[in-house]
Amino acid sequence: MAGREKSLMQKTLVCLIQSLVNVEGKVRIDFRDDTSVTGKVIAVDAYMNVEMEDCTYEAPTGQTIEIKKHMCQGKYIRYVHIPDEVDPIAAIEDRLQILAQAPPKGRGRGRGRGGRGRGGRGGGHFSRGGGGGSSRYGGDSRGGGGGSSRYGGDYRSGSAGSSRYGGDHRGGSGGSSRYGGDHRSGSSSRYGGDHHSGSSYHSGGSYAGSSSRYDRSRY
Repeated sequence: MAGREKSLMQKTLVCLIQSLVNVEGKVRIDFRDDTSVTGKVIAVDAYMNVEMEDCTYEAPTGQTIEIKKHMCQGKYIRYVHIPDEVDPIAAIEDRLQILAQAPPKGRGRGRGRGGRGRGGRGGGHFSRGGGGGSSRYGGDSRGGGGGSSRYGGDYRSGSAGSSRYGGDHRGGSGGSSRYGGDHRSGSSSRYGGDHHSGSSYHSGGSYAGSSSRYDRSRY
């Protein structure tokens, strides 16, 4: 018996209705919809749900129906007619004594707490420093704000620099090294070139101040 049910039985008149289980005669119960059931009480729970057998159901029109078993829900019960042979005070005292001897049955309220894990400092999908650095596939983002290393690239400083396919970005702001190039300043090296200054380089070879588009000579 749960503690809540035991408390309801001890503090309400449910204990009196439960004493009707031992009564040999039949008990009449009236409902809020002006129907009634007369039968033998076989069980009563803490919420005054009454189970009866060998019942006679009476409709508001006076029509009666014989029912073998019937469950009376406590929230629809209006009256329970106590038979004359039952002493209410003695029945309540006997029932309270039985409830006092019943061992309490409850459930534990303890709740375990799982441990929290913290990511390591190196390798994998972890950002070592800075605000919002992202390393998607094994890259290392160590500093700066918002740097991204997508496929194994190394991003170490600057803000919003991008190394997409293994490129190395070490300085400047906003520089991009897309396919394995080495970018150290603030411009763009697109196809594997080495850029050290502030202009644009599109193919293989080295640029130090002007534009060389097709490896130093056009033809």
